[in-house]
Amino acid sequence: MKTINFSDLSLEVTKKQLHSMVATVLEGNYQIFWGFSKGKMILNIYNKDVNNKLTFIRHKGFLELVDVHILSQPLIQTLDTCIDFSVKVYQKSVDNNKTKKDFIYQEIDDCLLELHRQKKLNNVTNIEKLKMKLAELYEEWQACQ
Repeated sequence: MKTINFSDLSLEVTKKQLHSMVATVLEGNYQIFWGFSKGKMILNIYNKDVNNKLTFIRHKGFLELVDVHILSQPLIQTLDTCIDFSVKVYQKSVDNNKTKKDFIYQEIDDCLLELHRQKKLNNVTNIEKLKMKLAELYEEWQACQ
């Protein structure tokens, strides 16, 4: 199986969900080791073949899953069952993509306004630079589709 890596996540996990996940993992062929480093809880879920790593930040009443390094398909299935992992990661990806598209759209709008201003000034050099910038932004925007 290929490695699944997600960093810069922000998935809320309740203590009940964490307990359910730990119980399910322990029923399988895994062992768990956890430790704390720089305010983060690192949960290693391993067996003789693989070591999976989940990193959480503790908050009052819940944990925030911020980093995932998974080498085991059964663990992904456990995470899907206990915390809807794949659904939440997909939704975060969609949300991030929408935010990126909105940002690019705003940049395009700003460039168009500046292009209009430069056309009024008849500044050919800046007009060409802005056209190139708009073409780049359009390509970025298309990549988000």
